[in-house]
Amino acid sequence: MGRIAIVLAATLLAFAILVSCSGNQRPEKRSSEEWFERGEKLWDGKAYKTPEVAVQYFSRAIKEDPLLSTAYNNRGLAYHGLEKYELALSDFEKAIGIEPNMAEAFYNRGIALGKLSRHDEAIQSFSSALELDPEMAIAHNERGLSYFHLGNYSRAGADFSRAVELDPKMPVAYYNRGITRSEMKQFQQSLDDYDKAVQIDPQFAKAFYNRGFVYRDVEQPEQACTDWKKACELGFANGCGAVRTNCNAGNEAQEAIPEQPEAEDDSEQIPSSEP
Repeated sequence: MGRIAIVLAATLLAFAILVSCSGNQRPEKRSSEEWFERGEKLWDGKAYKTPEVAVQYFSRAIKEDPLLSTAYNNRGLAYHGLEKYELALSDFEKAIGIEPNMAEAFYNRGIALGKLSRHDEAIQSFSSALELDPEMAIAHNERGLSYFHLGNYSRAGADFSRAVELDPKMPVAYYNRGITRSEMKQFQQSLDDYDKAVQIDPQFAKAFYNRGFVYRDVEQPEQACTDWKKACELGFANGCGAVRTNCNAGNEAQEAIPEQPEAEDDSEQIPSSEP
């Protein structure tokens, strides 16, 4: 069936990346089609602008046509936007039950399972998506995240590598592989990955931030501080905290550091679904 792959920035996700379906499986009933199209108009390219309204529209479409798999899939995306992950998971499973060859629904189910910290099941769901669509780079990225969370850095790195083979312009996959390689003490390769991530996306603050820690680990403190300052300039609070904690700036320079919301632990490096 036809579909449109749309990356949610989760994330991302992280926030997590999700996939919306427009589908060529058009509902037979005109009223169902109208409700479905109303829901689709709320999609802004990353998420539903008003997910609670999207839920209502897709629910009306499902009421008119209970076998409309794309409506279940997209209602699941709307529930995800509301952080109702159990409801999202239920809808993705219903979509799969109706249309077992819908790669997007398996992918989205994997995202929901990851949000629920059910990473073993998420890996299975991403693998099912990849069996149906081996070219789905974002599924490799997300499966890599689940492997990372399970501590399987070798398989995580392999998935991130496959993601960038399929989509060489995916900065988040380079970023995630950079974190994974850092965990494996492969510092030069990690730096190379962060270099690629910020080359593709010069606004990728977390990549500058994490590259700073790799520079610190290889005893290049000046480069580390340069990266943390860049992350801070881009509005990433942890970058500002790292500058204050690790860089010997004078009082005047310290005062010039922008005030940001309270930062997380500045040593934390977590893979992501999005820049």
